[in-house]
Amino acid sequence: MSHSLSLIAVKAGVAGHIAQRRPEEAVSALRVIEQTSRAAMTEMRRTLGGAAHRRGRRPAAPGARARRPRPAGRSGTTGGRGS
Repeated sequence: MSHSLSLIAVKAGVAGHIAQRRPEEAVSALRVIEQTSRAAMTEMRRTLGGAAHRRGRRPAAPGARARRPRPAGRSGTTGGRGS
């Protein structure tokens, strides 16, 4: 996973740096970013789905947002002074 994220960061930097001077190379870098990020998301879903299964939970559907319970005593405010 970390290798995939590193590759995405490097290719994004390359694409941004060469976009105006060599657009064909920038497009190639963007394709690598897309393919690598899709593969990383699949790997993450597989990993998280396996972890959820081991805890006795059903894995979330792709694209579903995780719902986290609010800690007790929280009203949704920042809790800072003067609020």
